Amino acid sequence: MLNLIAALPSIVSESRCEVRRILDNLDHWSDVELTNSEYIIPTHTPYKEKRMNDATMLSKDWTNRIINGDNLLAMQALLTDNSALGQPSLRGKIDLIYIDPPFDSGVDYRSQHTISSSTSEQSTVMTQIAYSDSWRDGTVSYLRMICPRLMLMRELLSETGSIYVHIDWHVGHYVKILLDEIFGRDQFRNELVWQRDAVGKGAKKGSKQWSRELESIYVYSKSDKMYFQQPFRPADQLTYTQLKEFRYAEEDGRKFKIVTLGDYSLQSIEQMRSNNLIYTTSSGKQYKKYYLDEFQLAIGSLWNDIPNLSHGRNNERLHFETQKPEKLLERIIAASTPSDGLVADFFSGSGTTAAVAEKLGRRWISSDLGKSAIMTSRKRLHQTCSKPFLFQIMSKREREQVIEVISDETKQHAFYILQSFGAEPIIEPLDGYFAGSMSNTNTIVFVDYNNKLNNRLSIEQLKMKCAKRYNKIIVLRWAFDHKLIESGQYEGIELYIIPEQLRYFSIHLIHAQKPLKTVKINFSPVAILTVCSPIIEVYDDQWLHIHLQLEHYHSLAAHYSIAAYPELHNIIKQDPLALIEYWSVDSDYDGQLFRNEWRQHRQYAHKKQTDHRVATKLKITVPRKYGQRTICVKAYDIFGYESEWSTTLTDSDIAQGGDDHSKNI
Repeated sequence: MLNLIAALPSIVSESRCEVRRILDNLDHWSDVELTNSEYIIPTHTPYKEKRMNDATMLSKDWTNRIINGDNLLAMQALLTDNSALGQPSLRGKIDLIYIDPPFDSGVDYRSQHTISSSTSEQSTVMTQIAYSDSWRDGTVSYLRMICPRLMLMRELLSETGSIYVHIDWHVGHYVKILLDEIFGRDQFRNELVWQRDAVGKGAKKGSKQWSRELESIYVYSKSDKMYFQQPFRPADQLTYTQLKEFRYAEEDGRKFKIVTLGDYSLQSIEQMRSNNLIYTTSSGKQYKKYYLDEFQLAIGSLWNDIPNLSHGRNNERLHFETQKPEKLLERIIAASTPSDGLVADFFSGSGTTAAVAEKLGRRWISSDLGKSAIMTSRKRLHQTCSKPFLFQIMSKREREQVIEVISDETKQHAFYILQSFGAEPIIEPLDGYFAGSMSNTNTIVFVDYNNKLNNRLSIEQLKMKCAKRYNKIIVLRWAFDHKLIESGQYEGIELYIIPEQLRYFSIHLIHAQKPLKTVKINFSPVAILTVCSPIIEVYDDQWLHIHLQLEHYHSLAAHYSIAAYPELHNIIKQDPLALIEYWSVDSDYDGQLFRNEWRQHRQYAHKKQTDHRVATKLKITVPRKYGQRTICVKAYDIFGYESEWSTTLTDSDIAQGGDDHSKNI
């Protein structure tokens, strides 16, 4: 414990240096620009309005957004002024930041999916890790993670803004020390205590400690000008004891209670008397009246009226283990933001903050690194949002530019990538490629830094050169086109996408001249989606009906999960499409921004429901277009992996679809 306390000054000092370096280079770094990957349009929006929204999207004052990536880099991008790309700096612009970061609990938190086949009644419940709350060097690692992020959040807050940090007993006292240092002890506003469970829930007769049903929310402001609107509890939520205080009544039956006048001035008392708010006893003593039908009880800092989502039936539950109730966020957002306020959550999880901000009419930013969290929140917001929103990722174009900038360190970086995958780097490059071997296997892993493995032939040639020593080749790249995806179907070749956070995390370490510490990271295996040739019907001279149907899906991630869930084998074998969580369609894809106009979701309507599959058919109605039209379909499976298929049609393709291909991002 003493070592941890002694480490706090260096944690703060190192974080300040890192943040200073980030802020000093905002005008020079281009490696963290955000790219608009998808523009999600509510399904019920008329087609003409969909395209009108699309045409004016980037010129609007604001579009809500989900960001997939390391929140340190997301905040760096939000601080950077990219007005030319429609992304002005948000420094000093955010009114409220709520975060529910990991608690340093040492637990792996999970999300849950029910998988069933269309060809049988067989189904299975599968859980997967949503995020791991374990840290390489324990609490020190956790605090090193959270400290620079809190510093950047302060930069993003407006002068009237506030931050709510949701934490528990594991590490809350250390986080508060960091918050005092970053925001100032004088800007500490309160500690809200949320009683998430009934007192003593889970405690056993032989328990040797007090039960733990409380969590803390630390509230800090950017300045003394913090925006705050006191929330009140209406009279119909008063307890029996509180209601008993209203034992007095007017002649018309209107109930009231009385309280002492305290330090009210004579002028104020006379004003209240003129409004019939003074009660005088038979002895002449005066009190102030509070009428029951007007009474509101101020909500304090102990919140015991909002149960967590484990209580009974609850329509909010999304099978995401750390999901928070909407009422909790409703209270925070309503009290801490004006009607047009901007709300941000950089550990968004299941997306509760964004969903509530949308319902309350606030603008919002939602960011998370985990695939499970992004998939859950996107699906939730598809069904919640009445306005379009953006899905943003890091730019591939800028990523390639970064490679040139750090060319002197590419070997170190490539070795870092290999070690993160679980491979032991080979010191000398093989055939010009950085490579590594997997222990106790005949597998070799290549990092394709310069995009030389850009077709099936180049990969097959590399395989032949390695055939005498290795029986399997794994290729790691930042992205793959459809030609390389087809190569992934050949025996002995596997393709994986390098995670975005690994790229930028290592760049920051290199620039900061810190030793690289690698942790095993999950890389995305390539997934392949195929769709049946579209069937086109002419509705009239101006409109077409296009019928789409998913045909097949192949994912290495599913096959790797069979060891943990053997019952998946038969379901995948019978019906690979059972793995699809949701899919969406852009009816006129321009090759740049995917307009998510129509979609199908896996449904969980009832516990007794046996068919948990997503609908595989969809009919869309679009205006007739003379010339080419590219239809693009994106699908996400239960593991959060994305696949893409597209086909190009012309007006002559009325009877049947055009040439199609599948693509993985």
